[in-house]
Amino acid sequence: GTLRHDWFRTLLARDADVSLDTIDDEELAAVNWAVDYVRATCSSEYPMELERAMTLADDKFETVMTGHFDAACGPDLYDLKWRPDNYDAQLIAYALMRFQERDYPKIRIHVLFANIRQTRVFEITEAEARAYVFGVLRSVAEVTTPIPSTYCGWCSKRLTCPALLATVQRVASGYSLLDKVADWHPTDMQ
Repeated sequence: GTLRHDWFRTLLARDADVSLDTIDDEELAAVNWAVDYVRATCSSEYPMELERAMTLADDKFETVMTGHFDAACGPDLYDLKWRPDNYDAQLIAYALMRFQERDYPKIRIHVLFANIRQTRVFEITEAEARAYVFGVLRSVAEVTTPIPSTYCGWCSKRLTCPALLATVQRVASGYSLLDKVADWHPTDMQ
């Protein structure tokens, strides 16, 4: 994913000094599709912004989270994804960060599913984004027992998370020394 994002940014920036040798033809075609989409929908009224860090602050101006969008063009945010999934929380948080920087009545979010060359586009107001994001943050704060999900790999607490460690412990405790792997055991790992 990181390389595809590098290619996406490079192609949007028209950076001729970067080699695309590491990308295969299928991925290059998919990334080019996404680049073409952004160029076709980005208004010339606004500058193209690429991979810029943003911060979300609460009502007390305390940092709640940080992130960076893939591309923005005025009130349009673009995020490159490879396969479809639900990325609403992430993208609405980006929109709220953008609202805190700029005065737009609405932000249009473009999710670019490059692998299947489809988009999901939706608009959101600042009030809607604020209610959604802070609602998610409240519900997360109320969780007393974490539950593993497909998003755990992105979490900064994944190496110390009790729910994930419990799963690892179950696997390690059920392990038996088989002839094929007699020279390796999870408890020998350091």
